[in-house]
Amino acid sequence: MSKNKVTHLKKLQSGLAIYKTGNSKNWFARILIPKTKKYIRKSTKEISRVTAEEVAYEIMSDFKGNQGRYTHHNSRTSFKSYAEKLIAQQRTMVGSERSDRFLVDDLKLLERQKDGLNAFFGTKEMSDITTPLMREYFNVLDQNRETPLAATTKNKHGVVIRKVLKVAAEEGVYPVFR
Repeated sequence: MSKNKVTHLKKLQSGLAIYKTGNSKNWFARILIPKTKKYIRKSTKEISRVTAEEVAYEIMSDFKGNQGRYTHHNSRTSFKSYAEKLIAQQRTMVGSERSDRFLVDDLKLLERQKDGLNAFFGTKEMSDITTPLMREYFNVLDQNRETPLAATTKNKHGVVIRKVLKVAAEEGVYPVFR
């Protein structure tokens, strides 16, 4: 059985269900967004089905009261906004502590139109940026070329991603990583 396969699905009401996956002991709430016909999935952080049902109703209530929080990306916590903060920090260092290349190289990787970091990650919330998403980005980089990028070039992209994540972590938006 797949570790992400949905098990123990229980419909609570129209548009609301709880379920478990083979990978987790906790129950998850699944809420249908009527306009987009997509689901929001959120962990109830509960092991007990009965308690998970109560939490799922609370999540549904919160969703109805704050739909924008769940459906619209907040531009202040998007990857692009933290990339802009990184560039602003780097501009202050150019001249006194760092060379012009320090800023120019990162800007080039961030602002490339077809497969730059902002083109791929720009509208995504910082909390949505995961290792699998980064792997997908590196795959896109290779698919857009006749020959795959060298490992050192991919490493440069990874360094810039890490710099942006670090800016977000410093502001408490993104969990600290090692």
